[in-house]
Amino acid sequence: ADRATFVDMAPYGKDSHSVYLGVSFIKGADPKTFVVLQIVDNGGAGYSKDAHAVYLRTDIVPGADPATFVPPAF
Repeated sequence: ADRATFVDMAPYGKDSHSVYLGVSFIKGADPKTFVVLQIVDNGGAGYSKDAHAVYLRTDIVPGADPATFVPPAF
């Protein structure tokens, strides 16, 4: 991670190059547009999105449109 640009969004984080969940990268996630939508489990992970995709933990949610996606209620 780039310390100069790192933003802590626990349990997520991002810098000017990448998005992280803990020590894992979220492959392809855009740090400029990445936001956390909902935390769904005890580990703190959940739904997030960027301008191009919706993610559940570190996986892309197939068919989800980031412009209109609303996380399910728990």
